[in-house]
Amino acid sequence: MLFLLALSTGCTENQPTIKNIEDQTTMKDILVVAKLKEGKFEKFMGFMQSEEGVNERKKIADLTKTLGTVSADRSAVMFKIAVHDEDALNSFLDGSNPISKPIFDEVMESYEIFELNKASHTTP
Repeated sequence: MLFLLALSTGCTENQPTIKNIEDQTTMKDILVVAKLKEGKFEKFMGFMQSEEGVNERKKIADLTKTLGTVSADRSAVMFKIAVHDEDALNSFLDGSNPISKPIFDEVMESYEIFELNKASHTTP
């Protein structure tokens, strides 16, 4: 009982809460492909790696499971993310999130979201 009480009260900043544990069971693998406006890669990545950007991204996905890549000409980025809040993801990308909106209005040309399904494969 003490363990559950500690989890539900969130005694320390790094301690998991019951909500976080529940979220992990409902995570969905999502692929986001974004086309950036010319010359805006550095501005985009600056925001994504800033404290403000990281805090917003934590509301959407488990950042420890995020994989990212960039095109050779830096005009497009792709992220595979483990999402626990799809509404927050949509808000983050579509301009309805007040934190990401100013940056994304400046840097984002377009984006696509794909839901991923795991395929099992065994080698012969």
